[in-house]
Amino acid sequence: MAARYANASEVIAIAPEFTGQEAIIDVWLTVAECWIDPSVWGSCASTAHALLAAHMVTTSPVGGTIGGEGDGAGPLSGESNGPASRSYATPQPSDAELGLSSYGRLFVSLRERVRPRTAAVLMRGGQRFRRGVKIS
Repeated sequence: MAARYANASEVIAIAPEFTGQEAIIDVWLTVAECWIDPSVWGSCASTAHALLAAHMVTTSPVGGTIGGEGDGAGPLSGESNGPASRSYATPQPSDAELGLSSYGRLFVSLRERVRPRTAAVLMRGGQRFRRGVKIS
């Protein structure tokens, strides 16, 4: 199977409680692309992408009410007073944060299985690094 990103149907296949939430899933699939490089993950890319997106849907402020796991909010990144508004950051998920949902824990498990491939190239904020040096 060719390395590729997942789609909403694949997320729903592993997380059927998200049925009918395709618009939210599509948003988090786009966000999750920042941490999944299909050339690094190989044939596991779509599964990793679907698991990470399912974790993000589960723990996001909007999605947290769908999946029922996690506290639903990332760190506060902005706030205004009138009319009231709050923004939450979506930082690169840490292992502790990934542990907040069953999908995040499965993602970590899969990442450990493919670590020989992923250890060589790390993604930080959408940038690729090898041994601490930015690569293209």
